[in-house]
Amino acid sequence: MKFLKFLLFITFIFLLAVFETSWQVIPDTVNIVFIFVVINLLKDRYNKKSLYAWTSVLIGGVFLDFYSLLPDGLYFITFIILAFILYQVLLSAFSISSHFHVLVVSFVASLVFKITIYLLNKLFYYIGFSTSLMSFSLIHLISFMILNSLLIFLFYGWHIRYTIKK
Repeated sequence: MKFLKFLLFITFIFLLAVFETSWQVIPDTVNIVFIFVVINLLKDRYNKKSLYAWTSVLIGGVFLDFYSLLPDGLYFITFIILAFILYQVLLSAFSISSHFHVLVVSFVASLVFKITIYLLNKLFYYIGFSTSLMSFSLIHLISFMILNSLLIFLFYGWHIRYTIKK
Protein backbone atom coordinates (compact mmCIF):
# COMPACT_ATOMS: atom_id res chain seq x y z
CA MET A 1 0.00 0.00 0.00
CA LYS A 2 2.86 2.40 0.77
CA PHE A 3 4.42 1.66 -2.59
CA LEU A 4 1.15 2.42 -4.37
CA LYS A 5 0.80 5.70 -2.48
CA PHE A 6 4.38 6.61 -3.38
CA LEU A 7 3.76 5.73 -7.03
CA LEU A 8 0.62 7.90 -7.08
CA PHE A 9 2.62 10.73 -5.52
CA ILE A 10 5.24 10.55 -8.29
CA THR A 11 2.50 10.34 -10.92
CA PHE A 12 0.87 13.44 -9.46
CA ILE A 13 4.17 15.36 -9.67
CA PHE A 14 4.54 14.19 -13.27
CA LEU A 15 1.04 15.41 -14.11
CA LEU A 16 1.74 18.78 -12.47
CA ALA A 17 4.90 19.19 -14.57
CA VAL A 18 3.09 18.21 -17.78
CA PHE A 19 0.19 20.52 -16.94
CA GLU A 20 2.51 23.42 -16.21
CA THR A 21 4.63 23.10 -19.33
CA SER A 22 2.04 21.92 -21.86
CA TRP A 23 -1.17 23.82 -21.26
CA GLN A 24 -1.23 27.57 -21.07
CA VAL A 25 -4.24 27.70 -18.75
CA ILE A 26 -2.36 29.29 -15.86
CA PRO A 27 -0.17 32.41 -16.14
CA ASP A 28 3.55 32.13 -16.78
CA THR A 29 4.39 33.56 -13.39
CA VAL A 30 2.70 30.71 -11.52
CA ASN A 31 4.84 27.60 -11.09
CA ILE A 32 2.62 24.85 -9.69
CA VAL A 33 5.46 22.37 -9.20
CA PHE A 34 7.30 24.99 -7.14
CA ILE A 35 4.17 25.58 -5.08
CA PHE A 36 3.77 21.83 -4.51
CA VAL A 37 7.43 21.45 -3.49
CA VAL A 38 7.31 24.35 -1.03
CA ILE A 39 4.08 23.09 0.54
CA ASN A 40 5.65 19.64 1.01
CA LEU A 41 8.77 21.18 2.53
CA LEU A 42 6.68 23.28 4.90
CA LYS A 43 4.46 20.35 5.80
CA ASP A 44 7.44 18.14 6.70
CA ARG A 45 9.63 20.89 8.14
CA TYR A 46 10.49 19.02 11.33
CA ASN A 47 11.36 15.79 9.56
CA LYS A 48 14.39 16.58 7.41
CA LYS A 49 14.48 13.01 6.12
CA SER A 50 10.89 12.95 4.90
CA LEU A 51 10.47 10.75 1.87
CA TYR A 52 7.68 12.79 0.31
CA ALA A 53 9.33 16.18 0.77
CA TRP A 54 12.59 15.06 -0.83
CA THR A 55 10.78 13.10 -3.53
CA SER A 56 8.87 16.23 -4.50
CA VAL A 57 12.15 18.17 -4.62
CA LEU A 58 14.06 15.63 -6.71
CA ILE A 59 11.31 14.29 -8.96
CA GLY A 60 9.75 17.74 -9.43
CA GLY A 61 13.10 19.10 -10.58
CA VAL A 62 13.72 16.19 -12.94
CA PHE A 63 10.27 16.36 -14.52
CA LEU A 64 10.48 20.13 -15.01
CA ASP A 65 13.92 19.69 -16.58
CA PHE A 66 12.50 17.12 -19.01
CA TYR A 67 9.76 19.46 -20.22
CA SER A 68 11.49 22.82 -19.93
CA LEU A 69 13.35 24.70 -22.63
CA LEU A 70 15.89 25.82 -20.04
CA PRO A 71 19.20 23.93 -19.65
CA ASP A 72 19.11 20.41 -18.24
CA GLY A 73 19.55 20.24 -14.49
CA LEU A 74 18.54 23.84 -13.85
CA TYR A 75 15.32 23.08 -11.98
CA PHE A 76 16.83 20.04 -10.27
CA ILE A 77 19.73 22.04 -8.82
CA THR A 78 17.45 24.98 -7.99
CA PHE A 79 15.03 22.79 -6.03
CA ILE A 80 17.92 21.21 -4.09
CA ILE A 81 19.33 24.65 -3.24
CA LEU A 82 15.85 25.85 -2.27
CA ALA A 83 15.31 22.84 0.02
CA PHE A 84 18.70 23.37 1.63
CA ILE A 85 18.04 27.06 2.26
CA LEU A 86 14.52 26.41 3.55
CA TYR A 87 15.63 23.64 5.91
CA GLN A 88 18.90 25.12 7.11
CA VAL A 89 18.17 28.83 7.22
CA LEU A 90 14.48 29.73 7.17
CA LEU A 91 12.72 26.87 8.90
CA SER A 92 15.35 26.55 11.62
CA ALA A 93 15.19 30.31 12.35
CA PHE A 94 11.42 30.72 12.01
CA SER A 95 8.82 29.08 14.15
CA ILE A 96 5.90 28.89 11.78
CA SER A 97 3.12 29.61 14.20
CA SER A 98 0.92 31.95 12.20
CA HIS A 99 -0.29 32.62 8.69
CA PHE A 100 2.02 35.63 8.50
CA HIS A 101 5.06 33.37 8.96
CA VAL A 102 3.88 31.17 6.10
CA LEU A 103 3.53 34.24 3.91
CA VAL A 104 7.04 35.47 4.80
CA VAL A 105 8.63 32.07 4.21
CA SER A 106 6.82 31.71 0.89
CA PHE A 107 7.95 35.18 -0.23
CA VAL A 108 11.55 34.36 0.62
CA ALA A 109 11.28 30.93 -1.03
CA SER A 110 9.90 32.54 -4.20
CA LEU A 111 12.70 35.09 -4.23
CA VAL A 112 15.38 32.44 -3.67
CA PHE A 113 13.88 30.20 -6.36
CA LYS A 114 13.70 32.89 -9.04
CA ILE A 115 17.13 34.40 -8.31
CA THR A 116 18.75 30.94 -8.21
CA ILE A 117 17.23 30.04 -11.57
CA TYR A 118 18.43 33.30 -13.06
CA LEU A 119 21.97 32.98 -11.67
CA LEU A 120 22.31 29.31 -12.60
CA ASN A 121 21.07 30.03 -16.12
CA LYS A 122 23.66 32.77 -16.43
CA LEU A 123 26.36 30.40 -15.13
CA PHE A 124 25.29 27.64 -17.53
CA TYR A 125 25.34 30.14 -20.41
CA TYR A 126 28.86 31.35 -19.64
CA ILE A 127 30.18 27.81 -19.08
CA GLY A 128 28.68 26.72 -22.39
CA PHE A 129 25.97 24.34 -21.19
CA SER A 130 23.24 26.56 -22.59
CA THR A 131 22.74 28.63 -25.71
CA SER A 132 19.90 30.72 -24.30
CA LEU A 133 20.11 33.38 -21.64
CA MET A 134 17.12 34.44 -19.54
CA SER A 135 16.42 38.12 -19.19
CA PHE A 136 15.84 39.52 -15.73
CA SER A 137 12.66 41.48 -15.18
CA LEU A 138 11.82 43.04 -11.85
CA ILE A 139 8.11 43.09 -12.70
CA HIS A 140 8.19 39.35 -13.49
CA LEU A 141 10.05 38.67 -10.23
CA ILE A 142 7.56 40.65 -8.15
CA SER A 143 4.55 39.07 -9.85
CA PHE A 144 6.09 35.61 -9.40
CA MET A 145 6.66 36.28 -5.71
CA ILE A 146 3.18 37.66 -5.10
CA LEU A 147 1.19 35.06 -7.04
CA ASN A 148 3.11 32.00 -5.86
CA SER A 149 3.27 33.21 -2.25
CA LEU A 150 -0.45 33.82 -2.17
CA LEU A 151 -1.15 30.38 -3.64
CA ILE A 152 1.18 28.73 -1.11
CA PHE A 153 -0.53 30.73 1.60
CA LEU A 154 -3.98 29.62 0.44
CA PHE A 155 -3.14 25.95 -0.11
CA TYR A 156 -1.04 25.59 3.03
CA GLY A 157 -3.28 27.75 5.22
CA TRP A 158 -5.73 24.97 5.98
CA HIS A 159 -2.88 22.78 7.25
CA ILE A 160 -1.37 25.34 9.61
CA ARG A 161 -4.73 26.19 11.10
CA TYR A 162 -5.08 22.65 12.43
CA THR A 163 -1.41 22.33 13.38
CA ILE A 164 -1.43 25.45 15.59
CA LYS A 165 -4.47 24.26 17.57
CA LYS A 166 -2.74 21.02 18.64
